[in-house]
Amino acid sequence: MNRKRVLVVDDDESSAKMLSRFLQRDYDVTLAFDGLQGLERAIATRPDLVIADVWMPVMDGIEMIAALKGDPWLHGVPVIFLTAVSDAPHVALAITAGARHFLPKPIEADKLLVLVKRSLLH
Repeated sequence: MNRKRVLVVDDDESSAKMLSRFLQRDYDVTLAFDGLQGLERAIATRPDLVIADVWMPVMDGIEMIAALKGDPWLHGVPVIFLTAVSDAPHVALAITAGARHFLPKPIEADKLLVLVKRSLLH
């Protein structure tokens, strides 16, 4: 059985690596540390799921997801957004950009795992 591919994009390297360690038991995980690098890695690896921070340098998560949604191979890839700012306008912005789920930081591992599994089922 092929393992699902998850792309984690977060400018906080320690957070990205922690998420990778948490997920790599069940998934093939690729890391990127800004939105542009995330977009490049998504094009190269064609992940089954993207987990991305919203606010990042070079290209933020909203711009990255808009680019993914415009790509014929990646437009259907589910996205889980992570952010320290979780007020209603930011949640609405993330959902409008194409996020399937939105999870506030600090991340609760159990909640993330539920969202990952749910996202990969659809």
